[in-house]
Amino acid sequence: MSFKFVIEKGIPIPVPPNQAPEMQPLRIALRSMAVGDSMFAPDPPFKRGYIESRTTAEKHSGNRPQFTCRKTDRGFRVWRIK
Repeated sequence: MSFKFVIEKGIPIPVPPNQAPEMQPLRIALRSMAVGDSMFAPDPPFKRGYIESRTTAEKHSGNRPQFTCRKTDRGFRVWRIK
């Protein structure tokens, strides 16, 4: 079976989800948290997978914070634990 790829020009590259403007407040909030702080993230627009992905990305950043996340009745609560 052969398949031919179509080469296209002028297709813009989508913004990665973690750099989308509507997600910047989450990134900023996580970076502002001190150990023992918590914050609420409503669902929608924030989903658990995105929150966990963002907290993991912060863990692998320069200052290596650690977070834990728990589901609430209206969204998620995130705590900085380290």
